[in-house]
Amino acid sequence: MEKRLNSVRGVVAVSLLALGLAGCASSSESPFSRPPSEPPLTGLIDQPTEVSRSSLTGAGNKVLAVALSKNVGYSRTFTDAMRRQYSAWTVQFNLPHLAADVDAVLSDDRLMAALFAPMRSRFKEVRLVRDVPEGFESGADYVGILDLDLNLQALSTFPKQRNLHIANASLLILDPDLVAGPLVKAEVQYEQETMAKGADGNIRDTMYAIKTTREKMLTAFEQDFVAKVSR
Repeated sequence: MEKRLNSVRGVVAVSLLALGLAGCASSSESPFSRPPSEPPLTGLIDQPTEVSRSSLTGAGNKVLAVALSKNVGYSRTFTDAMRRQYSAWTVQFNLPHLAADVDAVLSDDRLMAALFAPMRSRFKEVRLVRDVPEGFESGADYVGILDLDLNLQALSTFPKQRNLHIANASLLILDPDLVAGPLVKAEVQYEQETMAKGADGNIRDTMYAIKTTREKMLTAFEQDFVAKVSR
């Protein structure tokens, strides 16, 4: 009996560890900490603005400068922390066949490239700047404020993994007179509910949930962008 109990405890421990949630079985906080989200315009423009333009035409011969909100930095750091931890677990639990999947799903380069792809397909040029004034000083016709809010809330870990995956993205476009709009927006929440299966199954299920959530966000973001910005 004791041997059987020890075996069960071992499976439970691996399930929790492979999720990175040990000690947080009923927590509503992410197992990978990140600062609370801030208003997208924080630190990028000195004055408040309201969206008053619903669409934009003639982007094909215009330059768009993009400033990244603080939440973009928080989300990219959050994603990198998950990538490093899950990569470490593939080594710890001898799961080399999952390493490439972890790197692909949690790739910062792929995610940012996908977010910028619709912009590059519509504008003559897209460049990165630190804030709104720098964007217009660089000669851009418009400045877009890109916001990205990625998170994961652990609802339970055993006998089921229940995680709420959050992926939100927005782009607010401003002209030199600071007339705002359009606002391109995508908000996705995906609740993962899968049986705890040990390290291999838990990592697979969580990567699938993250991939699904972010793909839904990217698709919605592109569709809204294409609908509101034309060449």
